[in-house]
Amino acid sequence: MHDRLPGIVWAVLYVVAILGMLSLGYHLAISDSRRGLNYIALAIAFSAVISLIADLDRPRVGTLTVEQQALEDVQETMIELKDASEAR
Repeated sequence: MHDRLPGIVWAVLYVVAILGMLSLGYHLAISDSRRGLNYIALAIAFSAVISLIADLDRPRVGTLTVEQQALEDVQETMIELKDASEAR
């Protein structure tokens, strides 16, 4: 399938997530803060966003499936309008 995210986008996404988690872990280690639960929630949010992007990148498989019928209907309507305007 040619409409997928390029590999470089995935690489950048993972590098940003890893660097973000490493910096948060470092900050948690050097600070005396008791905000560990906040960091866990943030790590879960990072994971959820990456999982959602991966799932949406494959519209016909995965947890979220996207039907193409609406887009096919729009395409059919556009073709009909084009044919009608050319017939004039």
